Amino acid sequence: MNTAPLPISFHMTPTQARKLVTYIQSYRRLAWENTVPSAERNATLRLLQAVQGKLLSTIDQQNTTITIMLTINTDELLALNIMVDALRKFYASNPMIGERNTIIADLNGLKTSLERSQ
Repeated sequence: MNTAPLPISFHMTPTQARKLVTYIQSYRRLAWENTVPSAERNATLRLLQAVQGKLLSTIDQQNTTITIMLTINTDELLALNIMVDALRKFYASNPMIGERNTIIADLNGLKTSLERSQ
């Protein structure tokens, strides 16, 4: 009997998927520059890189669709939560960033989606 947790599916528009890729790239850059190297940081970065790869592959395959489905596992979900929390703190503490409020609103929406899937 397989006791592995079921995968989690997210449905999003291609625009939302591209934004998520951008947020993953931003977090990865931020983590490399501002986080002390550790096994946890490296594992999170690897998981996010895997999610980014899934997203880019799905975007390329379903270029003309209205909705994209991203399937992730619980470890990738945890990595996304870590990313969202870190980016929310970063943007909240940097008021001079253009479109800061829009980014924070997007991240809050992503956080809500992640919480609903748990």
